[in-house]
Amino acid sequence: MAGAAALSGFDSSASGAAPPALALVTGSTKGIGLAVARMLLRRGCRVIGNYGHDEAAAETARVGLGELAARLTLVKADLSRLDGIGPLVAAVDGAGGVLHYLVPNVGVTDKTPFGKVAPEGWERVLATNLTVPFFLTQELAGRLRDGEGRIVFIGSMMGIRPHGMSFSYGASKAGLHFLARELVKAMSPRGITVNVIAPVFVETSMQDDKAPDHRGRVESKISLRRFARPGEVALAVESLLGLGYVTGQILAVDGGYDYE
Repeated sequence: MAGAAALSGFDSSASGAAPPALALVTGSTKGIGLAVARMLLRRGCRVIGNYGHDEAAAETARVGLGELAARLTLVKADLSRLDGIGPLVAAVDGAGGVLHYLVPNVGVTDKTPFGKVAPEGWERVLATNLTVPFFLTQELAGRLRDGEGRIVFIGSMMGIRPHGMSFSYGASKAGLHFLARELVKAMSPRGITVNVIAPVFVETSMQDDKAPDHRGRVESKISLRRFARPGEVALAVESLLGLGYVTGQILAVDGGYDYE
């Protein structure tokens, strides 16, 4: 990975190297979050992850990671609520209190059609996708390592190109993209970068309810004619973790979406 030599957490298993870097990845038992956690564990990091309610998925993730899970700490924390932040901060402090990589990934959607959107549904999506990531970042900012700290938000192409299927989701992701850019000046004096990965449709459980004809219409708008794989998004995250001179950027992982 470009720039990896400058990052103490990557390939830190070598004899005499510094202790492994610490990463926090939210929503790390499924989909993109699990792929990012696996990537970091393979690179020698310690990873703190979280899940909200699904104990079975958490156990499946642990088993699936095999020996890598020895460096994974999973915390049960509901990140649709501000009080879910505390357990993650406590886990970081319990692991030494110095954080290298922060990847806020948890996201939810609400496909209620316009005209029927309820305030509680809107507020849940905005809280999960925007409000909690901001306050989590604010709480952990002082624990990020100067010169090596990296923040990578998982945004969405739906925050760049309107899709019309979830008003709250698109608005929250657009807000997250802008938030990352707002954070640049706050974090740059300490040498900490802030970037966003904006995937298009990804092969996760969020796509399970798409009918074949609907899926086909979506794929027809993607130049590569398929959804992204979680591992491909994790590779994009990996690249930004290794680039100390890239900040305030939104990296689209979209397969050439809407180029047709």
